[in-house]
Amino acid sequence: MTAGGQAEGAGADPASARLPSRVAKLLSALFYGTCSFLLVLVNKALLTTYRFPSPIVLGVGQMAVTIMILYVSKLNKIIHFPDFDKKIPTKLFPLPLLYVGNHISGLASTSKLSLPMFTVLRKFTIPLTLLLETIILGKQYSLNIIVSVFAIILGAFIAAGSDLAFNLEGYIFVFLNDIFTAANGVYTKQKMDPKELGKYGVLYYNACFMIIPTLIISVSTGDLRQATEFNQWKNVLFIIQFLLSCFLGFLLMYSTVLCSYYNSALTTAVVGAIKNVSVAYIGMLVGGDYIFSVLNFVGLNICFPPPWLSPPHLITVSPTIVSSGTVITGAGDGIGKAYSFELARQGFNVVLISRTLEKLQAIAAEIEWTIGSTVKIIQADFAKDDIYEYIKEKLKGLEIGILVNNVGMLPNLLPSHFLNTPDDFQSLIHCNITSVVKMTQLILKHMKSRQKGLILNISSGAALFPWPLYSTYSASKAFVYTFSKALQAEYKEKGIIIQVLTPYAISTPMTKCLNTNMITKTADEFVKESLNYVTIGDETCGCLTHEILTLMFLSIQGCHSEPDPIVGLLQQCVSEDAADSLRGLPQEECQHQIVLVNSCAIQHCFPHQILR
Repeated sequence: MTAGGQAEGAGADPASARLPSRVAKLLSALFYGTCSFLLVLVNKALLTTYRFPSPIVLGVGQMAVTIMILYVSKLNKIIHFPDFDKKIPTKLFPLPLLYVGNHISGLASTSKLSLPMFTVLRKFTIPLTLLLETIILGKQYSLNIIVSVFAIILGAFIAAGSDLAFNLEGYIFVFLNDIFTAANGVYTKQKMDPKELGKYGVLYYNACFMIIPTLIISVSTGDLRQATEFNQWKNVLFIIQFLLSCFLGFLLMYSTVLCSYYNSALTTAVVGAIKNVSVAYIGMLVGGDYIFSVLNFVGLNICFPPPWLSPPHLITVSPTIVSSGTVITGAGDGIGKAYSFELARQGFNVVLISRTLEKLQAIAAEIEWTIGSTVKIIQADFAKDDIYEYIKEKLKGLEIGILVNNVGMLPNLLPSHFLNTPDDFQSLIHCNITSVVKMTQLILKHMKSRQKGLILNISSGAALFPWPLYSTYSASKAFVYTFSKALQAEYKEKGIIIQVLTPYAISTPMTKCLNTNMITKTADEFVKESLNYVTIGDETCGCLTHEILTLMFLSIQGCHSEPDPIVGLLQQCVSEDAADSLRGLPQEECQHQIVLVNSCAIQHCFPHQILR
């Protein structure tokens, strides 16, 4: 279980509680998108193809199935939520009203609009969610996210303005649905306190409170009578689709709560927008009620790219969320230098710490000249352990919101057996281990008092497995990995994010500027991508290709019976003599051999697909 994977009190789902937080975030979003996609298609068939007369009655069916499934699950002790008491209505308000409004308006708009137009107009949920999260939850989003949201809305306006099948009633219903969906998502996020109702309690009591009023509405409007007199009740295929809609309605409610529980309400809205890409194009082909026009088609397609371009978890770290000061160790080169520029671009003032004064002065001058952020430099050699009082004094009076523990040293770039590596182990320990502990100790206490902060600890992919021929480096980075995850477990509830990054090959001066390729990233590429994943969990490789590489290594372990197959494969790859012989090779050939050594395990298991 990750640091953030705390059980949900009485309503905990043991299976999900054991998932790493980033996996839970991804799976919950995928689950929500899939359920929403399937439900729209089934409801469209019921309300348009079969012409079922009452969206309200369909909503009642979905509520009834939700109540039945959750109640039976509670009786069988599969889940748990609190028994009813007189405080529950107060705890839930206004969720039940938003819940039924979302249900009815969504079903009504689905029946009155073509699928492409329905999915385009549903995108107005995203800016409404962003606005409500800002007002109700106090969240703030970066400029690139706001720009992406407005790009979505621009496309929606173009598409709506040229809709040849304009239906005023359908438009009213879909905009009401947008409002109810946004409000429901934000308030659901607010109400899902595991110490109160939990996610199952929210689902169950929402449905209980609203099924009877909704049923009364259906009677008063004549919907119930029309539904009972509907002529397709003897059609087996219709009945199957009606029951499927009811079950998918439950799954959608559950997946929405789950996605909002693990992510933000805005993330849930964006996942819904991404899902709409498939729905809209399917609607063009099989819906039968889409009237083509060039402007409308252009508007549809303008709507779709922004959700793909925005990070799925919508990083919200900004100077307004954490304090505006940032400390970066090892800022004179490579990854540390890249973090210095990128965080300055995002509006942070930066404190750069490194041992080479000339490099620090040059970087500070460039940041101040090109970006305009305030820069403070501190010259310190992290290979020594007597520097921290000096650093503490230099940081006095500064409000630090972000700490990037980046400084590190690689004792041997070329693969080397332990007895052939440089024996300056104390410097390695000071630089790779002590620096992380001491800098965290200096900064964390102030973050704790402010109840906010972000610490990024740069470890390595070599920390995830025993890594022969880089044994001391691998072990030192394994300390950073374990320390970071334990620390996040201790301080997450204090509002502090502590994330460890485990990249593989990054082209920096420390790695002798390895040639870049699909796997080996530049420092700038790595930093820009890694900052997209700050809120995704307590660990990340920092870039997608390195995440895939980790999964491949894990699959190698899963396919072998011996405890450490990667260790054996690496040992087979380079003998002691072969490793020593690399020392005399030109740099380009050395780079080639290093890539071979560090990818040998993958080549062994995937010889035709990887690195050929």
